[in-house]
Amino acid sequence: MLHSREPHPPLPESTSCPTLSAQAIGSLENELVGIRQDMDELIRNMEQSIAESEAFIRRFREGG
Repeated sequence: MLHSREPHPPLPESTSCPTLSAQAIGSLENELVGIRQDMDELIRNMEQSIAESEAFIRRFREGG
């Protein structure tokens, strides 16, 4: 059964200092760099696995 959700309360007026927002943005940018690096490594690993799988299939088909 789906539960009905009440609307979120309105966000308060911005009272945070600009430095805090800049720090949050900087932190998110650093996190994004890490995610991109992880994704690049994941893609390299996947490509290597695919190449190994294709080589195995080739050898299997050749009877070796």
